[in-house]
Amino acid sequence: MSLNRPLRVATKFPVLTERFLKAQNIPHTLITAEGTLETAPTIGYADIISDLVSSGQTLQDNRLRALRDGVIQASQAALIANRKALQTNPQALEMARRLLEYIEAHMRAKENLLVIANMRGRSPEAIASKLFNETSVGGLQGPTISPIITRESNQDWHSVTVVVPRKRLPQAISELRAIGGSGIIVSPVTYIFEEEPPRYTAMLAALKTSN
Repeated sequence: MSLNRPLRVATKFPVLTERFLKAQNIPHTLITAEGTLETAPTIGYADIISDLVSSGQTLQDNRLRALRDGVIQASQAALIANRKALQTNPQALEMARRLLEYIEAHMRAKENLLVIANMRGRSPEAIASKLFNETSVGGLQGPTISPIITRESNQDWHSVTVVVPRKRLPQAISELRAIGGSGIIVSPVTYIFEEEPPRYTAMLAALKTSN
């Protein structure tokens, strides 16, 4: 489809976008916008948008797709610190530790989901044995299994909580159902903290070697 007018481009980055479009010899009109750009083509005040894209999910949600040859500039976020401040200021070092730990914990968590299922079993140990022997579901170190208090005391219901890789969720649900799991609840995981944040430990080692 050809247009009889310049391409209308909504963007928050007019300088970069202008440079790119001129280099491609594309007739255009820039529309500087704030807020959500993805709705601009649907509303009708732009033909395309020029914006930051990470996973592309927001584009898909608005029935848009990234152009194969439309990358204007690749970029990434970086955490930059003052080496001397980290070596001499305990408060700066503590703030750096918190930032690194939370970033690392969130990155670790975003690929996982928390799955809770109800299961019948004689004991937590019996349910754990069934999980380990008949499924690939095991959690981080192992499942958390606790009794469920029901109106009828002889039901032997337990709640099983495990962390599951996001990409293996369908398999995990099928396996839990196969061994009697029901009432399965799936929730996102915000943070997973390890005993020691590896990136902070690596930063401390780098600071020592620079002395």
